[in-house]
Parts: sequence; structure tokens; C-alpha cells
Amino acid sequence: MLNKIIIFGLIILFILISTLAYGQKCKYSLKRKDPITGKEKKASICFDIQNWGRLVLVKDDNQYFYAMLVMHEGNITDLINSENSINFKLENGEGINISSNEIKEKFSKRFFKVFFSISDYDLHKIASFSLTDIEISIGPYKYNESYPVKKGKSFQNKAKCILQ
Repeated sequence: MLNKIIIFGLIILFILISTLAYGQKCKYSLKRKDPITGKEKKASICFDIQNWGRLVLVKDDNQYFYAMLVMHEGNITDLINSENSINFKLENGEGINISSNEIKEKFSKRFFKVFFSISDYDLHKIASFSLTDIEISIGPYKYNESYPVKKGKSFQNKAKCILQ
């Protein structure tokens, strides 16, 4: 009986050590809880696009979206386009397409935020499979990139963190 207890204790200890050693460390560019409503908001920068933008994954209470901060010399109407979208291709071959649903002026007339809502279901898919390719279209701006495994896993891990 004592041997069983010792073995059981060692198994629990092994699981705890493994979890601590290999547990995911999440870093957020923003993490706060509204003191009145208790709603949580967190954000993680996915990547920067040289000379024109930054893609950020955001959780606002129970809603998820990608926000694209766009540097644009011109009017907000230049960015409003029914074809504004982000296309993700995952390592399992599946594609996910999300369209923008809101554009807001940020800091000044040079910076705009374009919002792309994403369903809990699609975000879980991104968290389950590494990203291999991404294509972003916002007004006159286009961005395409194939991701090496390490960068694709990093993108996947940011989705896992936001879902926690």
C-alpha cells in the first residue's frame, strides 16, 4: 500500500514539474480587467508590416477580433472597402477568411484601426494548427507572406494565449 502511495505521489510530482517546465508563457501587450464590470481585455501583437501596419489579436470580454493598425496618408474613406479581409492558411490545409466590420480613426489622421471579428470556432482552429500563409487586404494595401514553421507556431501560440 505504501508503494502505491509513493508511486502515485511521484506521478503527481512529475505532472506538476512537466506543467511548470513546459507550460506556455503568455505575454500580452495589454491585459486589464475593468474594475466595475469585471470584463477582461487582453491583446497580443502578432506582427508588424514594415512601413504600414501592425496586426494585433484582441480579446474583449468574450469577443475576439484582429485589429490592424494602419498608417495611411489620406482619408478614412480610402480604406473603406468591401474586400478588406484577412485570409489564413493553416498547416492542415484549411483556410479561414475574415472580413473587416469596422474602421476607426486612431491617434491622428495618419493612423487608423481596422477591425476583423473572428468567431470563437475559427480562433480555436488557428490555436490548433500552425499558420503557413497569410494574406491581408485593406483598401490600397496588400500583404502576403508564407510563414516558416517557427513563426507559424508563434502565431498559433498567441491565439492559444488569448483563448486562456
